[in-house]
Amino acid sequence: MWSILLYYLLAVVHAASFDSRGLPKGVTIVPLFMDVQAFPDGPMLQLNGTLKEMHKEILEINPNYLADFNLTVPNRTTLAPREDSYSWIGCHIICGQTYGTYPKIALGDDITYINWHPGRPHLQPGPNVCSRVACEYGASIFVCNDTPVIRILEGWMSVENGFWTIWRACIGDSEVNLSGGQAFHPTGWNVIIYGPGGYIPSLQVC
Repeated sequence: MWSILLYYLLAVVHAASFDSRGLPKGVTIVPLFMDVQAFPDGPMLQLNGTLKEMHKEILEINPNYLADFNLTVPNRTTLAPREDSYSWIGCHIICGQTYGTYPKIALGDDITYINWHPGRPHLQPGPNVCSRVACEYGASIFVCNDTPVIRILEGWMSVENGFWTIWRACIGDSEVNLSGGQAFHPTGWNVIIYGPGGYIPSLQVC
């Protein structure tokens, strides 16, 4: 009974996000916040911006951040879809030129940060409220909240798995660029890959 009710509620949320033509409605863009420590024994800080901007701010606070937390930045050439994105199985996915095209050259810069970074992303109350996670080569990754309450994700892996879910579904036969898209997590939030050529109101390319 509860699973049926949850499915119905999420279907209503998804339907409310699109106009009569089946295109996504405009969204409200708000800053992305993250809880993260800059020092191993330090307080939890709340930063905002894209993940790359927040990482830069952390390094300004603690230049030895990577060494202090024993973090290793992945090699761009070894990045590949995770196999553990089970929480996105069965999610609703939309692909197409509505979302523009995502240049594959942006993959290394975007996922390099999302792939390994500590911290917990905050999603501001929705619905249709999105925050920009990454912005490279004119394309963006957004994370959006479909519920009316603040949502704090367990970590960046959840966002990365959403990215790879779209990648698998929308890549098609292209060897150069990826069709943009949107994946709706069953718990009421979603990830958008958006690039040049897209035409969603309010989602501007960077």
